[in-house]
Amino acid sequence: KPKPKPKPQPKAQAMAFSFGSGGGGGFGGGAAAGGFGATTGGFGASAANPAVANPNPNNDLVVPSPPGDTVSQLALNDNGTGLLASSWDGKVSFWQVARGPQVTVTPQAQITHEGPALCCGFASDGTTAFSGGADGKVKMWQLGQANRPEQQVGAHDAPVKCLTFCAELNMLITAGWDKKLKFWDCRSPNPAGQFDLPERAYCMSAGFPYLGVATANRRLCFYNLQGQPSLAEERESPLKYQSSCLALFPAGSQRPGFALGSVEGRVAIHYFKGTDKDSFAFKCHRDSSTSRIYAVNAIAFHSGDIFTTMGSDGKFHFWNKFKKTRLKGYEALGESITAGAFNKGGEIFAYAAGYDWREGAAGYNEQQAASRIFLHAVSKEDLEGKGKRR
Repeated sequence: KPKPKPKPQPKAQAMAFSFGSGGGGGFGGGAAAGGFGATTGGFGASAANPAVANPNPNNDLVVPSPPGDTVSQLALNDNGTGLLASSWDGKVSFWQVARGPQVTVTPQAQITHEGPALCCGFASDGTTAFSGGADGKVKMWQLGQANRPEQQVGAHDAPVKCLTFCAELNMLITAGWDKKLKFWDCRSPNPAGQFDLPERAYCMSAGFPYLGVATANRRLCFYNLQGQPSLAEERESPLKYQSSCLALFPAGSQRPGFALGSVEGRVAIHYFKGTDKDSFAFKCHRDSSTSRIYAVNAIAFHSGDIFTTMGSDGKFHFWNKFKKTRLKGYEALGESITAGAFNKGGEIFAYAAGYDWREGAAGYNEQQAASRIFLHAVSKEDLEGKGKRR
């Protein structure tokens, strides 16, 4: 048999772009805007996916060496110089993002869980990373310190589905399929505190002083983190179908509340204070030409009123909840968008594409299952664009 051709070496991509220009451009802009350069410390497979006709329809920067399976969560550190991804192949991967006239993304480090890695995130210092997996382990690792391997700092009796670091408490918060919500100070193997959840945790979000957890059976739990953390409210989801993603309004919002997505292509915007008339829901990620309905896989807030939704249709949209308006929508990728995140300043939006099992095993294709990750430079049009009222 002929010998298989060797896989191409991973590349770091550099594109000419100046942050804060306020223009409508992005990291991309065509081949003339930049090119591929050599990289060190690469891991994983090539970013190219031959099964997709146009793998980058929105001309965003392609992150090199993506995971070999679907990305479960993405995180950017506050200043946008680090990107973290957990994936179903058990890997947690870190890339360094060098910002300037030439934006370069370079794979730097990677750890492994004994099962799918389901969640990841940064501490407030931007150099400490956390992850949780189906092995029930919560791990912490110091980025850029090769002589300090990852360490287990917590555990659940079932897969760890969600995590977030609370800078105000200086604690890591995790939620799992063991129906537990746990608080860790990372210096003790025992949790500093915990709550029982009504069901398995599906998604979680924090916007101090609030923390929200969406569970199976359409239950929502909200906690007040000020002083001694306490359960503030448990309620049923305002949506009729399974919760798929949750995002609390950013800290400092004039009116606290949350955005909740479901598998039925619908998002609820709900305020904690006020009348029910203030809250509303809208349809999205649907194809009117075929009447197909797609799941809302992720929601990420850019600022108090502006957020993005990402769906199984492979599209992401910018919205303004105050104006009830879609600001801008982007072309569909060949696969579902499974995760996304902004950096704290809101200049960078990272998103990942891969197979989300919306069609089960029958729809699985090994080539299409390989993930892809992109960095999108947020433009003035994204934040102020004119769209239809929803």
